[in-house]
Amino acid sequence: MIRTIRLGSVNCYLVAAGDGLVLIDTSTPEKREALESELASAACRPGTLRLIVLTHGDYDHAGNAAYLRDKYATKIAMHRDDVGRVERADWTWNLKPKPDKFGLLFKMVALFIRPGEFDTLEQTSSLRTSRASRNTA
Repeated sequence: MIRTIRLGSVNCYLVAAGDGLVLIDTSTPEKREALESELASAACRPGTLRLIVLTHGDYDHAGNAAYLRDKYATKIAMHRDDVGRVERADWTWNLKPKPDKFGLLFKMVALFIRPGEFDTLEQTSSLRTSRASRNTA
């Protein structure tokens, strides 16, 4: 059995494993009450929650991990680089910069675009006439 616990932008999963349960991700402290209600309705209690697995140590996935570990007397499985974030509740600890997914793309596109060649939508919601359409008269 895999039970999806929908808590807004991040889901958690409760998995039946042998004679116990495994929780994958823990959401944020702001969603703690809803998560605990879902766990209770699945008969999850101390002694039945065998393990918490964190997909990664960001706040929205690991925000309740230390709390639930203590409440359910269980263990947490996570990447070693995320331990400090979870233990300290310091979500910037050992945070590596994420790659800029669009920077290179925009730099490449900019090589082929000259200012004034394309229509642009400005804050006034009016379109400027492009140089290409002005030159076709």
